[in-house]
Amino acid sequence: MDTTKPEAPKKDKLQNDASTELDSANAQSHPATIRKWFFYILIVGLIVSAVISIIAVLIGEINDVVTRALWTTFIMVLHSLIAVGLLSISTNKRNPNADEVALNILVGLTIASFVSSALGTWGVLSGAVVSDLYKLIFYALFADLLIFILLHSRMTDRAIARSAMASIGITVAFFIYLIPNVFTNSLNYTLPDIYNRGVAAFSILLSTAVVITIVFHWIYRIKHADELESQANAGQADTQLSEGSTPKQTMPLWAKVVLIVVGIVFGLPIVIGVLGGLLALLTRTL
Repeated sequence: MDTTKPEAPKKDKLQNDASTELDSANAQSHPATIRKWFFYILIVGLIVSAVISIIAVLIGEINDVVTRALWTTFIMVLHSLIAVGLLSISTNKRNPNADEVALNILVGLTIASFVSSALGTWGVLSGAVVSDLYKLIFYALFADLLIFILLHSRMTDRAIARSAMASIGITVAFFIYLIPNVFTNSLNYTLPDIYNRGVAAFSILLSTAVVITIVFHWIYRIKHADELESQANAGQADTQLSEGSTPKQTMPLWAKVVLIVVGIVFGLPIVIGVLGGLLALLTRTL
């Protein structure tokens, strides 16, 4: 009788577990590496700041160059702290694709903000150019946060997935459309009125898509209340049994709050506009 056959499934299971752990480690290595380098930058910035301060004390004079150097070091340390905080927030297991997109964009925006501040501190860029660059960074940050939240939608539902992807497409198109409006201050030019009407149209379109996504989420929760409750209970039981289990894809609480606030801010003007239009139509007919 051959006694080695029952050991084959155990060996395959061990190999699968090892492969899963390796994939998980590789998935987490990228954010961890970036976070490590930002910590290095933070330490170097503190050392440079201390050295500059000691030199200024020994010289007995804090001139313009020393002041700018200290400001540059402070900006570098500040942006490193911001980057570390953002990486800590954006790194989770709910939706790896959403986190990867948000991570790359947030790191890029942090670096762009540091470069803009440093060049403005040393007078390479004028205040108007730096102001316009920060306007562009703000637009990109808003678009990134909105896309990050939408990517945490329940993509298993077809209606929610289509609405969320449409909202993401409108967000990207709106951001591209806003770029000509960024440098009107530094380049001293005026956009036509039709452009401003396009901004208003994009705002209405984007807010409508976001509100529709929220409504689809509410409808899904109402229709599948029992299923969601059972999944939540099962997820808690699995978490207690195994710490290595992957949680269900759910939108984090802070993302829900931000999405609701965005929906209210953008949705109220739509509701008021529709009600006002209906009231004006009724007034004319009467």
